[in-house]
Amino acid sequence: MRPDYYQLLDVPENASAREIKSAYRKQAKRYHPDHNMGNEAAEERFKLVAEAYRVLADAEQRAQYDGWLERHRRLGMASELTAFPRRVRVSVRHAHERRASRRKRYERDSEHPLRVRRMHVHPTLSFSRWHLVAFYLLAFAVMLPWAVRYGQRDDADIAAKQVQREKKMVESLYRRACNGDATAQYRYANIIYHGLNGTTPNEEEALHWWQCAANQGHTGAAHNLKEAIRLRAERDAAIPVTPEN
Repeated sequence: MRPDYYQLLDVPENASAREIKSAYRKQAKRYHPDHNMGNEAAEERFKLVAEAYRVLADAEQRAQYDGWLERHRRLGMASELTAFPRRVRVSVRHAHERRASRRKRYERDSEHPLRVRRMHVHPTLSFSRWHLVAFYLLAFAVMLPWAVRYGQRDDADIAAKQVQREKKMVESLYRRACNGDATAQYRYANIIYHGLNGTTPNEEEALHWWQCAANQGHTGAAHNLKEAIRLRAERDAAIPVTPEN
């Protein structure tokens, strides 16, 4: 329990800062340990006086202390309130009656499907489940036309956008290949060798880019280059040579 700082300094509660300081000096001089050698009570009183001055000299701490002191005095005038539990039930019978009334309402609502319980989300706002149903129906009616239009998009537009994306991707690979990116050279050669993404097959150019990537140490490009040269040799050997007349 905190002591009464005003009583320790022997000043009224409405004392000014100058009066508190003067009283502190007086009490400190009286109970200073240098003047009370071996007196533990005086030493303890000196500590309490110092603490009282520290609190009362600060305006914010003094205001907090005055509030605590006022609350403490109120409890002292009505000490019987401290013996009460934190939560007091005024009437047990009324609590049982309210609980039984709520149970009856719940059973009545459960028996009648068309009668719904009202949901209270705010003391001044309440709505039933039918309001939620109406809200969802309205949202569905608003979103349905958009969903229909989205589902009926022109396939030609989708295909055109896909071609446009593939064209941009091929152009990006070509620019990177020209800048010396071995991976881009390898991928670009794969595309133009097989004629992918709407490109025209070009074996000679593909061999060129594979060779560029292989020169930079790209193993995949070196493998593809080797296989392409082998297939070209087999294809050339399979072509019959017509004798000249």
